[in-house]
Amino acid sequence: MKAIKNSRGGINPRIFLFNLIIATVVTGLGFGFVGNTEAENAYGLLEMNTGRDFAQVSLIDEIDTGAIHSSYSSSFTPAPVQYSSTPVSATNSISILGRNIQIVDSSTTEWTPDNLVARYKGGRFYYAHNKSNLFGGLAGLSKGSTFTIFVDGEVQNYVVADNITIPKGDIKMNKVVKAINNGVQYSISLMTCAGTMLGGGDATERTIVFANRI
Repeated sequence: MKAIKNSRGGINPRIFLFNLIIATVVTGLGFGFVGNTEAENAYGLLEMNTGRDFAQVSLIDEIDTGAIHSSYSSSFTPAPVQYSSTPVSATNSISILGRNIQIVDSSTTEWTPDNLVARYKGGRFYYAHNKSNLFGGLAGLSKGSTFTIFVDGEVQNYVVADNITIPKGDIKMNKVVKAINNGVQYSISLMTCAGTMLGGGDATERTIVFANRI
């Protein structure tokens, strides 16, 4: 095909200009499309997708590793443990054996509190474990010894009238809880374990102190 020349023997300027414009437009569109696609893949869609996936994975990892749980745990303050027995007044206590021990009311002799003296219903019978901070040494409390009970807003002073230690099988609890021994009525009775320990807070014998109010 012969080239079309102008009157001066060169390439026709109008045809050349038209061809140049078409080539530029096509090339520009081509570069623009390819360039935009690469940019989106490199910095757009892939970045967005990768970022979204990474955020999700990070959250799951944080939960799996316990990071969230630990942050809550570190600031969590457990509620105070409530004592299961009847609420104890701060004034209810017994001063005996050089100790001042808090008293709790109980409706059963089958239960003995760990660090308190129990007062059985009726108010004549007090009992506690044979421990150094409770009734430990009760067997050595001689007749004529005195102690004080602060209970129900009242100060009560007592003197020991009798002190016995007997096998637990010989105890007549229906008498002890009423502070009666050998037909004699006393104001109150105190009891703790004695003899050989059997485990579970029990023992082979019991020490019982009978006292009268003065």
